[in-house]
This record gives sequence, C-alpha cells and structure tokens, in this order.
Amino acid sequence: MEILYDEPIETYHRKGEHLNKSRLKQWLDDPSLFDVDMPVKKSDSIKTGDLVHKSFEVGYDKTMDWEIIPEEHSTLSGWKSTKKTKEFRESLSPKITWISAADHYLLADMWQQIRANSAAQSVVDAIAHHEVSIRWSRADGTQLKCRPDAITNDGRVVDWKTCRYANPLKDWWKAVVDYGYHLQDALYREGAKEAGWSDEPLIFVLISTSGSHQVQVVELPSEACVVGKRMLEKAIEGIAAHKAFGTALVPEGYGAVNTLPVPRNVFSLETSNGSNDNSVW
Repeated sequence: MEILYDEPIETYHRKGEHLNKSRLKQWLDDPSLFDVDMPVKKSDSIKTGDLVHKSFEVGYDKTMDWEIIPEEHSTLSGWKSTKKTKEFRESLSPKITWISAADHYLLADMWQQIRANSAAQSVVDAIAHHEVSIRWSRADGTQLKCRPDAITNDGRVVDWKTCRYANPLKDWWKAVVDYGYHLQDALYREGAKEAGWSDEPLIFVLISTSGSHQVQVVELPSEACVVGKRMLEKAIEGIAAHKAFGTALVPEGYGAVNTLPVPRNVFSLETSNGSNDNSVW
C-alpha cells in the first residue's frame, strides 16, 4: 500500500505493473491495444478538464488572479503561434497562469454556479486533499492504482468531470457508459478502502461546458455500481489470463454474429405500465 500526496501526474500515468482505470478500460474496449504504447494527445476538452482541476486545487481567489491572454496574442482556446506571440511569452514570468478569455468566462461561471448550488459548495468546502495517488496489491498479487481528484474530511472520494451536456442530470449517463465511469467507481472505492478511507460511491461533481455551465453533484445508481464492479473483475481476470497464458488479444465479439447491446427501452417510447423508463443499466 502506498499513498502519495504530491506525485507528479506524469509519474502516476507512467506504465508499470499497477493497473489504473485507463488500462482496465482499454482492455475491455480493445485488448489488442493493451500492450501497445499509444501516443497521448490532449484534445481541447481534456485541456479544459485540466484547467478545471487546477482551479479546484488552488481555489476561487487564486483562479480569479489568473491573467487573460491579451487579445493580440490570443485565439479562441489559447495562444497564437506567431513569432510575435512567442517572443511575448518568453518575456513572461513563469509564476503567472495565463488563460483565454473563454476559459476565464467558463471558470468564473463555474464558481458562480458552485455558490448557487449548496451541495456543490459543501463538497468543495469539505475537501481535505487534492490529487492523491493510491497504489495497492490484492491478495492474489494483482497490482492496482487510482488517483482521486479529491478526498473529503470524512474520507469520501470526489471526482471533477467536465461535460458537454447543458443539463448533466438528464444526459450525463451517456458519458458514464462511454467512458466507463462506473468502472472508475468500483476501482476508486476499492483503493479508498485500502487506504483507510470511505468506500461509499464516488461523488461526481459535473461541470457543464455549455449552456449556463451548470454544476451538479451526483452519485451513480446502485445498479451501475454493480455493473462497474463486474467490469473491474472481468478486466483483471482477462489481463491476468493474458499475462499467464498469452491469450489472444482480439476485441470481444470477434468470431460471432452479435446481437447489438442497447440500453433498455431505447427502441420503445413507453414501458408496459405506460411510464417512461430511461434506465441504461
């Protein structure tokens, strides 16, 4: 068991024997890529997520001290790549954080929405630690790791999530399925328990990057948590078999005609009792 409070994110993501959520999800999505070193490319959405994480780490006051990139050197999402802008950046103090006007608008709105949502403000006020790396081993030798965005005073795991949905409560379940956040819930709860903290469901704080930039606080439904736990065990068992016996790395479903898996009631407007049912688990 190892708990690190100041580990650089690059060190945490370095490949090793410990399996994190990304590698477990990769195995489930396409095991043929499991042993492949894929180049990491940061999309604009990932960069926005990184900025939001940093803002939560430093807090509202320091976030509002960040400087807005001058218009003559700014694009919609960051710095221009001109010679003039390069020379300007070389003259700047590395202690100053520069952000685009659009990012400043998003962050200012985010903090305003947090103040408007007492549940979100309560979570922020209860944070005891940010960016905690946890590594542990199961009794069978499986080595796992996770990195909660935050830990509250009572040991709950908090995860900040930016999302493109204007109404996260209505639409965020799609991201849970696409990105395996129920798998993350299972892994992080196990890690938190090993570290002596709470193994209650993760607290997800959702920050919309569209509309009015709603900030919502959610936990996953119990049925999603059960599926996430099954996914965790399936990935661990598959990876262990691959390492022990050299099992073929092919995507699940190869060699068969598969019935397309879909959320319940996608192809029907109403359930048998006449009520809408948007369950996806």
